[in-house]
Amino acid sequence: MRCWVWWEFLANMSHELRTPLAAIIGYNELMQDLAAEYDLTPILPYLKKVDMTAHQLLAIISDILDLSKVEAGRMELLPERAHISVIINHVLTNVQPLADKNNNILSVNYPTDIGELYTDVAKLKQILINLLSNAAKFTQNGRITFTITRETKSFNNDNNQTQNDWIIFEIADTGIGIPENALPKLFRPFVQINDSTTRPYGGTGLGLAISQRFAYLLGGNITVQSTLGKGSTFTLIIPAQIPIEESPAKSYEENPAA
Repeated sequence: MRCWVWWEFLANMSHELRTPLAAIIGYNELMQDLAAEYDLTPILPYLKKVDMTAHQLLAIISDILDLSKVEAGRMELLPERAHISVIINHVLTNVQPLADKNNNILSVNYPTDIGELYTDVAKLKQILINLLSNAAKFTQNGRITFTITRETKSFNNDNNQTQNDWIIFEIADTGIGIPENALPKLFRPFVQINDSTTRPYGGTGLGLAISQRFAYLLGGNITVQSTLGKGSTFTLIIPAQIPIEESPAKSYEENPAA
């Protein structure tokens, strides 16, 4: 009960913080327009820093709100049909600048007939952006490989053999890697790896926690393999057709693709 109340409190607090913060962002944008109009260019860099910091804070608040909704059982799924290639292109548009900033080579591999899926596209995009952004953030002068495949797996359900298509997203990097003793707690909320190699990168410890919970909601899972100093590979696997009648997490756990 206490845990449920805690997540409800976080959800309500996040809602209350977003409204005034949105006003700050709006007024700051107005000030930037006025500064440009009246040739007050010396103050523009400071206003842009305010804008950047405010959006960073808004992103953190949004993450807390998402996580609290999931934990409180109030996160809704909005499934839709979409071409996987379109999703990939959208994700790459968001992540490529960060990869370029750290002088990384980002390569993408998937078959031209990868097809469509029926899932909550917004949540899938958020998972992939989180995973790819982490790879770009913790890799410098290296390589990030994004591979997407489609597999059909058979399993027995009520004495009937059925087949399901699964979409597998694999993100491999040559970054700093993760200590072996940190892997079990990697997807816990608000947990950061207390290691000298990762501390300078900062972060809230929410991105992976949200990604894993979104993966469960979509009927899938995220796994990770990593070697300290050599890099990490995160694998997201979700059904091409999101489970409708039963719990997504239960549906995935009963599947052999898990």
